[in-house]
Amino acid sequence: MTYFHIDDLMYKKGRLMTRSEYENYFREDGSLKNRILRYLKSNVGTKGAFDKMYSLIRNNAFINLKEADTIVDWSKSGTIMLENL
Repeated sequence: MTYFHIDDLMYKKGRLMTRSEYENYFREDGSLKNRILRYLKSNVGTKGAFDKMYSLIRNNAFINLKEADTIVDWSKSGTIMLENL
């Protein structure tokens, strides 16, 4: 299963937001640290994401989840039990 966030596919080097812009948009403290971290998360490593997705689509066969569900033998798959913390 593969997931790409739409923002990862649209390479655009944004600028660092002002404190006011950041706080209005994200509704959280616009400290320099928060703004730099958000900038890095949003911009670093996204330049090649579209090409990587395109390569995956071009070089692999995909099926939808409904089809996959009919193919997988769920009795042979592992189970993870989640407990309340």
